[in-house]
Amino acid sequence: MNRQRFYLALIGLALCFSCSGPQRPQLDFELIAEWGNEDLFGDPFSVQATTENVYVSDSYRGEILVFDPAGKLRSSIGKAMLVTPAGISVSREGHLYVADPNQDKVFEFSPQGSVLRVWPQDDSNSKGLDGPVAVAPGPNGETVFVLEFSGHRVKAFYREGHLKRSWGGRGKEEGRFYSAGDLRVFTNGEIFVSDTHNYRIQVFSVDGKFLRSWGSRKEFDDPAGIDFDKDGYVFIADSGNHRVQVWDRQGKFLTSYAHPSWQSEQVSSRSDQGEHEGSHTSSKGEQVSSPLDLSFDARGTLYVLDVARKKIQKFALR
Repeated sequence: MNRQRFYLALIGLALCFSCSGPQRPQLDFELIAEWGNEDLFGDPFSVQATTENVYVSDSYRGEILVFDPAGKLRSSIGKAMLVTPAGISVSREGHLYVADPNQDKVFEFSPQGSVLRVWPQDDSNSKGLDGPVAVAPGPNGETVFVLEFSGHRVKAFYREGHLKRSWGGRGKEEGRFYSAGDLRVFTNGEIFVSDTHNYRIQVFSVDGKFLRSWGSRKEFDDPAGIDFDKDGYVFIADSGNHRVQVWDRQGKFLTSYAHPSWQSEQVSSRSDQGEHEGSHTSSKGEQVSSPLDLSFDARGTLYVLDVARKKIQKFALR
């Protein structure tokens, strides 16, 4: 009888642990490569990685630089069309989406670099864009979500370029934004927004319904780029605190990491167009903070934009 009770106690303990939710991941960030300098990059803004390529938007040079995973420059995209490319993303088909805040447009390029579409279409429903700073296609590829830095809104477009819906507006209330910096769409359709100057992450349904949020000035200082690892954890470039934070999708803090090179530095803008909204590196003499953006490739390798030193850093997570 005592033996039976002992085994029952063990089973109960196992069930207790299994119901406690995901355990905090033990992550070791190992820097395995880095590349870049002031000769290569003008004002790097965003990084996106795939199995084959690493894309970096350069807001000063008006182009997207395409590297292989080892950092060798392969090509550039959009030189003749883009003015100040900011946030970028890549669809499952390999199409490149680029937000250009100075033109108030979003561009879609083929894998070969040919322009396929430009948003918004000139129709009475679109009402234009106001400082688009980030863009991400939905899970089915039929909807494209655009985040407005100046307009403080999320706008959902049909892939053909016509407005589907929008939500937000400037404010601190749930569902409103203040100079938000990035958005990403998880595989289940949930939309994660890095609400930069409200110091929080907000999550919405694919229809724009507010679901949840987390964070405050105690947790974040200008949260910027956001992405998901293969296990669905949320990685956030907490740029003002010079670290990467890791949370689960419900808003539970898991861990953080700070590389010694992520620090504030004084930089001078190369842009002859002055300050443009949405860029963290465009004001003359402005302090910039690293990391600014991050992206996982399909293998689970993490690429981080160290904007203060104008480098791309490649990390293996153990």
